[in-house]
Amino acid sequence: LDKNVKLMMSSESQPFCNTSWDCNNRDKQDWKKEGDYYYALYNGANYYRCDGTWGLSISRSKTPIDEEYTDRLSIDYGILSTRNDTCGTSYNVLNVIDGIPYIYYAYVQENGRNEARR
Repeated sequence: LDKNVKLMMSSESQPFCNTSWDCNNRDKQDWKKEGDYYYALYNGANYYRCDGTWGLSISRSKTPIDEEYTDRLSIDYGILSTRNDTCGTSYNVLNVIDGIPYIYYAYVQENGRNEARR
């Protein structure tokens, strides 16, 4: 690994790991600085091919890229996909409008229809 490459979120290399819901895939999608913290919105899964537990959560760090984002919100407070055969929640974007944070994301319903959610 190049010494200049900074790791924001590590994951385990074992498919279908069971140490956490996002143990095999942590894919940062968007990030913002608010106050003293940098917040990274990410997709997570216990299997990288989207046929396991899949969801969205947020993590934070005091630095943007110099250390790993280990302070991650539990999926109990995140957005868990209702399907386990596709990446049912993805393309998340974090916006702050008039001081209120909003998360926009793509969601695949149980019937297979796609929709944008906030």
